[in-house]
Amino acid sequence: MLSLAESRFLIAFEDNFSQYKKQRIALYGIGEKTKLLLEHISGYDIVGLMDKDAVGNIVYGYNVLSYDDAIKDVELIIIVANISVSSIIYQRIAFLCQHGIEILYINGKRPEPNPATMDNDYWDRTLEKLKSAIDKHDVISFDLFDTLIMRRILMPANIFDLIERELAERFNIHINFKICRIEAEKYCFANIDRHFTMEQIYNRLQETLCLTDEVIDQIKSMEYEFELKYCTPRHALTECFNYAVNKKKKICITTDMYWNSAAIKKLLKMHQIAGYENLFISCELKMSKTSGTLWEYVKEIYSGKSILHIGDNRQSDIDMPRKYNISTFEVKSAYDLMSMSVLNSVLVKAQSINDCVMLGQFAGRFLNSPFAINKGKGRFAIDNAFDLGYVSFGPLVLGFILWLIRMAKKNGIDKLLFFARDGYILEKIYRKLVDHYNLEAPQGIYFLISRRAASVAALKTKKDVEFIVKTLCKTKKIKIRQLLLHAFGVYAEAEDLIAEKYYYELSEDDLIDYILYKYQSKILINAHNERTNYLNYLSNLNISKIEKIGVVNFVGRGVTQHFLRKLLIDNELTGYYFAIEYDALSILGSAQQSYSYYPEMASPHIGETNLAAKYLFGEVVFSSPDEQLIKFDKNNAPIFDAGIIERNFSMIQECHRGIEQYIDDMVEIDKNLLERTFDIKMVDEFYGMFSNANYICSNEVKRMFVFSDYYNPGVQNLF
Repeated sequence: MLSLAESRFLIAFEDNFSQYKKQRIALYGIGEKTKLLLEHISGYDIVGLMDKDAVGNIVYGYNVLSYDDAIKDVELIIIVANISVSSIIYQRIAFLCQHGIEILYINGKRPEPNPATMDNDYWDRTLEKLKSAIDKHDVISFDLFDTLIMRRILMPANIFDLIERELAERFNIHINFKICRIEAEKYCFANIDRHFTMEQIYNRLQETLCLTDEVIDQIKSMEYEFELKYCTPRHALTECFNYAVNKKKKICITTDMYWNSAAIKKLLKMHQIAGYENLFISCELKMSKTSGTLWEYVKEIYSGKSILHIGDNRQSDIDMPRKYNISTFEVKSAYDLMSMSVLNSVLVKAQSINDCVMLGQFAGRFLNSPFAINKGKGRFAIDNAFDLGYVSFGPLVLGFILWLIRMAKKNGIDKLLFFARDGYILEKIYRKLVDHYNLEAPQGIYFLISRRAASVAALKTKKDVEFIVKTLCKTKKIKIRQLLLHAFGVYAEAEDLIAEKYYYELSEDDLIDYILYKYQSKILINAHNERTNYLNYLSNLNISKIEKIGVVNFVGRGVTQHFLRKLLIDNELTGYYFAIEYDALSILGSAQQSYSYYPEMASPHIGETNLAAKYLFGEVVFSSPDEQLIKFDKNNAPIFDAGIIERNFSMIQECHRGIEQYIDDMVEIDKNLLERTFDIKMVDEFYGMFSNANYICSNEVKRMFVFSDYYNPGVQNLF
């Protein structure tokens, strides 16, 4: 009987490929999914299989074709592999497209074309060109907001969203502040003074909202406090500012703003921006850049001098000053950089003020420079492991841990076991938030476990042996001798010739019969010994029989949870995952609960989310200094796998530091962070950045993604 995951896979294959039934097809891959397809699909002209390590062999009754064979007889190659590694296979065989062969991934999608670049004259601008322009002028004028200073928020009006939320949470005042605040500005512009002040805005707000003097003054102060809190200097521009100071240029700051000079001077002093001789503010001079009157005034003040203005607004900072013979240099705001680049795919995912804060945090760090993505012509670059952790994994981990805290409380969990090795950094982040907010929350324990350790320790019957073979031993490229050692901890007899065969040379049923006939006794004795030692480890954790236990893992089918349940027979286990694969329903059954941060079930072959399609990248990052746990010895000491020399944990640690810094920054900027939720689509977009061809990932970062599966020996770089 087919599992739910297998049924979904076959249905998706029909949906994706039924239109190709008349074409001569080769399936690339000789794993379990290829076997499943060959056993259940019909009407397709499958002329052979492909695999770089099995050319010339016969697998599942089909020839494994060479490249020459494929060129002669294949019209379509379907890569039947985990989406995480499909691009590697495609790069290997892409040359076959030149011979008229079409290549598709198992999800029906075509491999990504060459990275996109976006034509725009702006990409030619550099910091050096800006300094050169400064050299050529007597007077340098700087715009203020989005030029010298930026807000760590998506859009300026998001400050009003934050005030509206603060009024509700802190003062129990529920008003549509953002809408009213914007309308107050419009009213002042149209009916009071086109160069309105902060005081005039709040006078109008008081009339509209019928608030007391005390409350309106509190809100006005709150707005200024929020502005100061979220503002940060744009370092490339302040560097140019100081460059102009050192070059003895006359410097002014020219802004259309409703703040008075005292407020702006406080902001500038806070960020050590000094050396300007004039501060031209529209609300005080009753002139504006937008109308041109302020430029006429600046031109008069610096009569006979050559003037350069640096700003972000196309109309007021670029086009209008040029009408007064003032030279300009455009620098894009962080929002504009996102809008005009591949980052637009993240921008459009922002659905709430929480999402806008998350994007603002990203922009404040990585789009602080107006030239941040110019070198890549609109492609964002992830240059090091720290940035990778901050950008792609920080939002994912934060969203998950906040969700986990809420779910564990709701479910009445007493202890949370963070499964090794995925839980190494997750338990640290969980503890950091619990301690920072002094929460009454379940105790978090970094829990030593693995599929190998738990499955053998829990093994007691023939059915358990059968389950392990069918569930864990799906690779077709190892010999049966290796399988016995890896899956059951027993050595094959030296004279056993069948043990020299490859897994795929026997049917699954014949393999199980052979293992039970030849090695059942050895397997059960070893399992008993490993179980005794593992139970000793469990007893040291002081888990009482009445405690409700939560288990935390990355992406999974619930296999490790299933085996642990056989060992902790007196405890109720609840699983918490980033995403759950379809097989979890059949493996865990109805007796064990499991919850997923991602709402949809995951499939590494047909999943639509970045997490589902590329979870192997996460398996590399969510790791620990130790290799995979094999078992405990009789002295209660853990025994770990030898691992692979290619793994560079120092880089993984740097990635972890990036994750922790992201969490720290979000905690610092939002004291009520525990109450927040973030749109899963935007979190997922961040996660997919580093492996998307439209982004630039450095070779240093790519080298970090070395992956090896204990049950499928071999090393591969996921890039």
